[in-house]
Parts: sequence; structure tokens; C-alpha cells
Amino acid sequence: MIEKLKRAGLTEYEAKAYLALLTYGVQTGREVAANSGVPPTRVFDTLKSLVDKGLASLIREKPMLFKAIRAEVGLKTLFERQKERIETIEKETLDALKKIKEKPKVKPMIHEKLEVVLGFTQMFAEVVNMFSKAKKEILVFSVGEEIPYSVKLTSRKLISKGVVAKLIVTKCDEENKHILQERKKEGWLLRHYPGVGDFTFFFSSPQRGGNSPGGRPPKKIPFNPKLGWR
Repeated sequence: MIEKLKRAGLTEYEAKAYLALLTYGVQTGREVAANSGVPPTRVFDTLKSLVDKGLASLIREKPMLFKAIRAEVGLKTLFERQKERIETIEKETLDALKKIKEKPKVKPMIHEKLEVVLGFTQMFAEVVNMFSKAKKEILVFSVGEEIPYSVKLTSRKLISKGVVAKLIVTKCDEENKHILQERKKEGWLLRHYPGVGDFTFFFSSPQRGGNSPGGRPPKKIPFNPKLGWR
């Protein structure tokens, strides 16, 4: 549990003190030190930090008494603050980078190029970059897996501005049903096609076809009106 709280943004002393308050209730600083293992010389600084983060409250009596804020309230507040801080850092960083002017380059001889992005981190960073340029619509083809918070945040901003977000998934079962429900709540329009091979291409015309790797001919997928956007 200590490690989980540290991953949530607490220091080791803060995590130990918070668990002691949750376990033993209202306590003095000396009692928290005894019950948590936090050194007495550090316990008051640690408790003050928990108060500042919204995870504990200070009862102004002599001696001072501290009480834990319920986890479902305190941790939610902590996570919201972290999200706000990340969004602020993101905005300030992007605004600063936009002011950097690119140096003029020699016009390349080749006018078409293929960019290869390796790794999930780089791939999703490129997705965020492409989403940020969308004006009317974004269309995503996916298995229906979970996406990082940065992609969710960018898509929510686009949807709030009126951009239509469409998601075609090749998998829709009990394993990823909750993920697709979350996308729908965020405002995505969903369309389900059963997967065909490793790569599948779809077209919006009445003739819909799939194409698998290995040089095999496309496998026909009959039009199904029930597979509309929903």
C-alpha cells in the first residue's frame, strides 16, 4: 500500500502518516510518529504536507490533533490537482514551443515521404499531435484497447469544440466492453467491424472490403445496416 500511495504522488513519510491516520483515527503528531514509523523530527512537516494536499485536516487544539480525510475524497482531490498541474504544464510548454521559429530549409527533392513511428509512447504522442490539428472530424481505427490520458484529454477538448470523433473497432466483447462504454460517454461515435487478418481497410461506400497481409485477396464484408455509428 505504501508503494501505491507513492505512485499516487506521496512521499514515503506522507504515505506512512496517512495510513496511520486512516487506521487509528484522530491523533497527535507524537502518536502519528509512534504508529507510522515517521521520525518525530519529521512528523509535523509531513502532517502539514498532508493537510496542504487535502488528505488530512488539522484540529486546532492543544495539543494539535490531526484527522485523515476519507480516501475516496482526499485522493480524488489529489488526482484532480495533479491533472490540473499537468494540463497547465502542457499548455505553458506548448505555448513556449510555438514561439520558436523553424529555420528555413532547402526545399527537398522528394515531395512525398513515409514516416515510421516506433514504440507506443512515440505513437500516442504522434496521435495527440495529429488530433490537435483536427478541425471537423477525427477517425480512428483500433482494436478497442485502452488509451493514455493524454489522448483522452486531447479528444475531450476537440469534442467540446464540436469536432466529430469516430472510432472503428474490430473487437467488442466482455474484455473491452467497459473501455468502449467509456469512449461513448466521452462523446465518441462507435462502429464495430469484426477483425479481418492483421490489417483491415474499410471504405464508406456501399462496397466494403478488407485486406489482409501476405498478398491474399481482400475478404468481402457484407454491408450490415446494424453496424452504423452509435
